Amino acid sequence: LGPEIKPVDAVTITAGLDNQGVVILQRQIMKEQDEGLEKLEETVISTKHVALTVNEELSLHARLIDSLDDHVEFTGSRMQVLFCYHISFSFPRFRFNRSLLY
Repeated sequence: LGPEIKPVDAVTITAGLDNQGVVILQRQIMKEQDEGLEKLEETVISTKHVALTVNEELSLHARLIDSLDDHVEFTGSRMQVLFCYHISFSFPRFRFNRSLLY
């Protein structure tokens, strides 16, 4: 995720260090790892917030689509009824049959 770092042999790094030098090196490495983990945590938290926001938007859109579907279905049913009434008045010989609505 960061710049590519080539692995270095532990023996090469610690060569010439006494015990105190090795401990200092280990602490420095652990500090760098902790900093990397903190950045990773920030990224994960940010990604979580984005995902929650997207989820809320999708839920809202799903409700809007469901509502639109209900309105379209209702309007379609009304149009069928009006069409059948119109046909029955325009053509008196035509008998209105409710089964035509379904």
